[in-house]
Amino acid sequence: MNLNITNLQLQTNIYSIQADFDTLANAKNYLQVQLNSTLNSTLSQAIQQNAEIATDTIYEENQKSINEIYLSMLLNDDWVLDSADKQIINEIASQCAIMGGDAVYRARSLMALYNQAVFNDDSICSQAMEQYQSSGNSKLNEFQIYIQPNPSSDWITFQCNSPEVKIKNLIFRDLSGKPIHTIYFEENQNLIELNISDLNPGILLLELELTNGIILNRKILKI
Repeated sequence: MNLNITNLQLQTNIYSIQADFDTLANAKNYLQVQLNSTLNSTLSQAIQQNAEIATDTIYEENQKSINEIYLSMLLNDDWVLDSADKQIINEIASQCAIMGGDAVYRARSLMALYNQAVFNDDSICSQAMEQYQSSGNSKLNEFQIYIQPNPSSDWITFQCNSPEVKIKNLIFRDLSGKPIHTIYFEENQNLIELNISDLNPGILLLELELTNGIILNRKILKI
């Protein structure tokens, strides 16, 4: 009889321990859900704030682009970069950090996820400085494209800060890279105002071809 009582007590203790374990597991799952929700909300706010930053220089534009890519990777927990992001990263990573800023090194770190490229900064910066000096420009941020406001729900302005360089055409793409809207300008322009209200909300990839042969890739948030 004592043996039966002992077995009963033991079984009761096991049930109690199991109940405590289940309670702790449920609490852990609840806290994990709350943590993920808070993290996602914080990252979403950071992406929105980053998109609203107005940039005036190439290093600011680089930083903004890399911030957007990195924050999106954290939000989606996806470390596989699409072709559009790779193109932006490659463009920034190949710049001279003296002109392109710290984002150049951050771009190279992201680039290491898919390409173990080696950069010769002495050669890159030497060529960049030669081009800068031969151009006779007094600023290092020539050939920048300002896109404002971003995000936008209707009108958006594209402006090139160099009178010698103008915009030839614009191509809007979805996140898969598929063209959804293309605009060719009969006369090259360095100030363009467009109404994008007809485009679907979300992140749009933008390809700008300039008269100096440079093709820039940017992202726009349509709200």
